[in-house]
Amino acid sequence: MEKNITCKIIRTLAVLRENNGYTKELRVVSWNDGAPKLDLHEWTPEGRCCKGVTLTDDESRALLQGLTEYFAEVDADDEG
Repeated sequence: MEKNITCKIIRTLAVLRENNGYTKELRVVSWNDGAPKLDLHEWTPEGRCCKGVTLTDDESRALLQGLTEYFAEVDADDEG
């Protein structure tokens, strides 16, 4: 049995890239009327979802911590 997947865009946080109408966007999205989650996906010009990832708040915070540490190291290497 095929299930219809619903997507309610709560908020767009950033458009990371646009190419020929396709966009890669960071959004807050509710999938299938669930709790809103952080969502990073490519979107077609028609608004269909392509490849990407959806993260819970805990996963998003862990990602933020990892990115913060990574860029602190990169910035320190650039200065040294």
